[in-house]
Amino acid sequence: PLRNHLARRDPHQQQIQDVLRYNRYMSPDEEWRPVVGWEGRYEVSDQGRVRSLPRPTVTGIQGGHIRKTPPGYGGYPQVSLAGSGRKPEGHRVYNLVAAAFLGPKPPGLEVCHDDGDASNTAADNLRYDTRTANERDKQLHGTHHNSVKTHCPKKHEYTPANTYINPNGSRECRICKRKRSRRRHRTTSPAATHTSSRSRI
Repeated sequence: PLRNHLARRDPHQQQIQDVLRYNRYMSPDEEWRPVVGWEGRYEVSDQGRVRSLPRPTVTGIQGGHIRKTPPGYGGYPQVSLAGSGRKPEGHRVYNLVAAAFLGPKPPGLEVCHDDGDASNTAADNLRYDTRTANERDKQLHGTHHNSVKTHCPKKHEYTPANTYINPNGSRECRICKRKRSRRRHRTTSPAATHTSSRSRI
């Protein structure tokens, strides 16, 4: 009886509650929070799903649906948000999840995926860290674009014995590294400096 009374009093509000209740029932363990900058329009869950909130319009209830998040460049799920007179905006889902569950991103930091899986945008898989740490993660996970290379630009193979790992996680060819070191030594040695001075006299 109370439900019928509410529906007679405000059918749009009742439909909104029904849609929200349905979405929550679909995955009761998910936590939903407003998308930062789109409060009242969209929500994002700790599992990386995005949904629009139902709203009454002159043609009936709009929204209240899980948004599609197809993979974009690099395999990162993305979503298009629009409404309230704003032009459609494309967003990477991990940025929405991080902003909602980790808080504002500190200056100079990036969103990192702990497991290296671009498609895993769950809140517990994300963290804020430096560019260096993010690049090191990519090297460790084998997702860095240089990780698939088997030879250096000088055609030396990246064997275990010929691969030097820099502090930032990047690889370097040991043969090329030694050659560069020798060239620097020759140009900075006292003998080389003396010869250069005599040539200018």
